[in-house]
Amino acid sequence: MMCGVFGNRLSHEGPREWNAQLDPHATAIVYAAGVAVHRSIGLDVTCQVTMSAADVRQAFAADLLQPVLDFAQVWFQRADRITFHDPLAATTIFDDGICSFERGQAEVELASPRLQGFMHWMSGSGSGPHEVALTVDTARFFEHFFAAFQH
Repeated sequence: MMCGVFGNRLSHEGPREWNAQLDPHATAIVYAAGVAVHRSIGLDVTCQVTMSAADVRQAFAADLLQPVLDFAQVWFQRADRITFHDPLAATTIFDDGICSFERGQAEVELASPRLQGFMHWMSGSGSGPHEVALTVDTARFFEHFFAAFQH
């Protein structure tokens, strides 16, 4: 899932990610769930997968991407780039080589009202219930993403 900040702290974004910050208690429940592997792609990784407005207008030529391009045009009235947060998380379901992952333990801050939703990440040297993305192969992501829209 796309949630949290685990590696590099982003000065322009802060140490918390919106999904975890918006409802830290629900996030804590999800991260405490007893699943074999809990995979996360954090904001520190998704922010590396961006495209300029000009590139989006050129690359989103496929018919299936026209509605997305229409939505993006509204976004481009305020910003000159888009970031592929959730698409990156989704593509790793089909190609887990797009990101490098590390196992360990993630805990959600609940005690501090000022830091609720902050993700405490402890590397587990290959063990632990959580698997977080640490790097992304941006070219591989875009290749995989746009291949889904080719005829």
